[in-house]
Amino acid sequence: MRLRTIILPIFLAACGTEQSNINQSSQWLATTSVVGNSNITSITGFQGPYGLLVSHDFKLYVPDIVEARVVRFSSELAFEKWLGYSSETNTSGWFDEDLSPSVDSLEAPIGAHSISFSSHGYMVVSAYYNLSVHIYDDSGNFVQFLNSSPNDSSLKFKGPANAYVDPTGNIWVSDYGSHRVFKFDSNYNFIGWLGATSSGPTNGFAQSGEPVSSSALGGFNKPHMVKVDKNGFVYVVEVGNNRIQKFDQNGQPLGWIGAKKNGGTTLKFEVGGEAVPTSLPGGFNKPASIFIHNNQSIIVSDFGNNRIQKFNLDGTYVGWLGASESNIYVNWSNTVEPAIRGDSVGHLSSPFDAIIANEKLFIADGLNKRIKIYPIRY
Repeated sequence: MRLRTIILPIFLAACGTEQSNINQSSQWLATTSVVGNSNITSITGFQGPYGLLVSHDFKLYVPDIVEARVVRFSSELAFEKWLGYSSETNTSGWFDEDLSPSVDSLEAPIGAHSISFSSHGYMVVSAYYNLSVHIYDDSGNFVQFLNSSPNDSSLKFKGPANAYVDPTGNIWVSDYGSHRVFKFDSNYNFIGWLGATSSGPTNGFAQSGEPVSSSALGGFNKPHMVKVDKNGFVYVVEVGNNRIQKFDQNGQPLGWIGAKKNGGTTLKFEVGGEAVPTSLPGGFNKPASIFIHNNQSIIVSDFGNNRIQKFNLDGTYVGWLGASESNIYVNWSNTVEPAIRGDSVGHLSSPFDAIIANEKLFIADGLNKRIKIYPIRY
């Protein structure tokens, strides 16, 4: 497959020998390379890009779990500001590149893992290492913590990997550390949680109780992300159970997709059986994220398999992209070859997130410390 480098008019050349006269000194640099007939853009300069968001005006937001901040780029992928707590000003806000993030305040989003916008226009940021979810106004001022003082101490977060605002304004938190998913209304009031106790799955929203890790339908083992489609169905990605579960609006489990212990993979969302890790297409090895595109398809970052997979909304498998030993796939492929880890332009290394916006696929290529942007063909 053809691989060559071209120069964006405002960015550093991928080969590093030719530079534009704009934004040369920025920590975050974008380059574009040609793979086959596709232009693949990479943004480097991150230490731990574990999440992604593209706003309605096509600005890109990237939480950096290592640097305790969220970095914002223009629609042209030029650095604009970063959100966090400044060591120079000792305040929260949006800051220029010459200021440094601090971890010496509870307001600092230590372990920034995800960002979402609330129905009030506020930013909701999960801070995994802080065991907290932060609310900021549009100017970057810290407003409050979500769920900071629950009535029951057992309801405190123990490792909130992702916080997500659904189409109706509810806030969902996938609490990786406690094996459950929290739901709050648009005014930050606690509704309940999904998962399992020692007595079995909650089969609906519980308001109390101690969660446990569970492989049963409706239980979780390290839930990493949750999304809700336009019909109100809930999808939860489980790193520990190597599956994606689907729930109705009331929190009743409807089935799962992944690889089956007795062989093969699910054809659609299925109720019975047990999921296992696999490199088979349609199965998962530590899936990390899910994105619902146009209420028609599901995009999954298959962290342990170094690939991005696509499914129809009913759970039927479509294809994957990434790189194998023999080829680089920049669009959905049905090949049964396993994906491999790599750091060249067409390879992925433990992708943490993948979303589609503005006819492009954005990938948080975690261990390669970069964001990849692919044109998408359906």
